[in-house]
Amino acid sequence: MAVSSSLDNTVRVWDVKSGRELRTWQSHSAGFDDVALSRDGRLAVSSSWDSTLRVWDVETGREPSNLKCLGPVRDVALTGNGKRVVSASLMDSDSNQLALQVWDVESGHELRAFQGRFPESLRFAINPDGTRMALTSWDKSLRIWDLETGRELITLEATSAPVIVIWTADGKRLLSAQDDGIIQVYAMDIDLLMSLARTRVTRSFTSEECRKYLHNAVPHTP
Repeated sequence: MAVSSSLDNTVRVWDVKSGRELRTWQSHSAGFDDVALSRDGRLAVSSSWDSTLRVWDVETGREPSNLKCLGPVRDVALTGNGKRVVSASLMDSDSNQLALQVWDVESGHELRAFQGRFPESLRFAINPDGTRMALTSWDKSLRIWDLETGRELITLEATSAPVIVIWTADGKRLLSAQDDGIIQVYAMDIDLLMSLARTRVTRSFTSEECRKYLHNAVPHTP
């Protein structure tokens, strides 16, 4: 099953095998920017420049929640368990002022919101357990945020501006596709990083390398 958003302000559900359109929903009063589908295929969330999120039951077409955001929504993502949705709303285009809001899907209540000035960003992705967010940026970086505290944890360097970012199912790796055609894979798990270091690194990490690659871990001799 696949879900698409269209310039005619509709959400369409498709059968991937047959290519047949299963249902169409007419909803937002302004253009769409994104649509997200839960891993179990049960829920879809559409975002729009009308500053709303709409949560849909894919099977019945029922709209359980209509969420009012703080500004036109640039991106939306569901956590792995489908219980929370995160939206990024543009509050001031001149200063790149964004609002990140975390919502409870079932109740429609806002759980927390973070506002700040971010580098010009494209898309984001939520890790499987819903605790971290990877945010892409035109400044050739990926920024990892803690969704509980709103704190930026680390900035990862890319070869050029990342346009798509996804987490692996186990949350241990992060993949980004850049506008130069390169796909980069980042190890996001400390144990995995240390395992790679033991097999590939022939010297101790410097303090600067530890800050960059190991989230401020102490230097370690492979």
